[in-house]
Amino acid sequence: MSTENKIKWLPGREKSEYQAEIAGIKFYIYHASDAGFGLSATRLSDRKTMTSSHGIAWCRTKKRCVAYAENILVGEMARMEKSSEKVA
Repeated sequence: MSTENKIKWLPGREKSEYQAEIAGIKFYIYHASDAGFGLSATRLSDRKTMTSSHGIAWCRTKKRCVAYAENILVGEMARMEKSSEKVA
């Protein structure tokens, strides 16, 4: 992944531990003592949940949540690039 696509995580508010917004996607990482870490990703343009049908993908570690978020970002960037090619 190129460095320009790296997600810059900020301290979360309310229930989330960390949050970020990049490329029109809002990411949240949650910490649950019994379930590890959860990732929520929502595309802002159409409010589509990008993690699972229930909205949160659970991972054992924060590192895995970050990697999952980066994979979502790469996929979204590819989707956006492909759709812009169709327009051009």
